Amino acid sequence: MANPVDFAKNIIRRSEQVLLGTRQVKALAAVRASSVVAQDTPVASGFTRSNWVTAIGAADLSPRSIRSVGDVASEAQGVAIAARLEDSIHIANGGEKAPWLAGLNDGNSQKAPAGFFQGAVLAARTIIQGFRLLK
Repeated sequence: MANPVDFAKNIIRRSEQVLLGTRQVKALAAVRASSVVAQDTPVASGFTRSNWVTAIGAADLSPRSIRSVGDVASEAQGVAIAARLEDSIHIANGGEKAPWLAGLNDGNSQKAPAGFFQGAVLAARTIIQGFRLLK
């Protein structure tokens, strides 16, 4: 039987593992969702795909220059790593810059699978559901 001091040390160690694991799964899910939604966004000029922006605390709707899916994912990874456990991570695109996004998600383009936003959410959810905090 562990003495109270060893028990307290074990509880502290486990709680640190849970916090670290939670931050990791949150970051992995954000990067995966950002990558999937950018990859599945149809490309005409590249503007819409380039403007998936991952931010802490609130949606960032500021325009970006044309960039690759890898660049979008790299930005998401940097933001996700910087996020504290209590921070919310937002993945957003466009606002007034891209009023056609809802139509794309509804299947109004032959280049976009209908529901590609939901596909990104499902990809993130799959990571979360498969993650184990304690081994």
